[in-house]
Amino acid sequence: MLITTTTRALSKARHAGGTLPPGARLVGLVERTDGSVGALCRLPNGRYIQVNDGVVRSISQAAVGRALLKRGP
Repeated sequence: MLITTTTRALSKARHAGGTLPPGARLVGLVERTDGSVGALCRLPNGRYIQVNDGVVRSISQAAVGRALLKRGP
């Protein structure tokens, strides 16, 4: 899993995500090992989700954590 949080990636994520769930915060662009790409969002409860054109897809919390750690500050 690859997570990108650059300004350009956030712009792409806004377009990929469409309408976000209430209270969700756009974190970046996520690319899964299966090749799917979407907006990575964090819900108010702290869980991460992938959003594509307003459709919410669950995502491994452990995989997100590892990808964020690998990405660094």
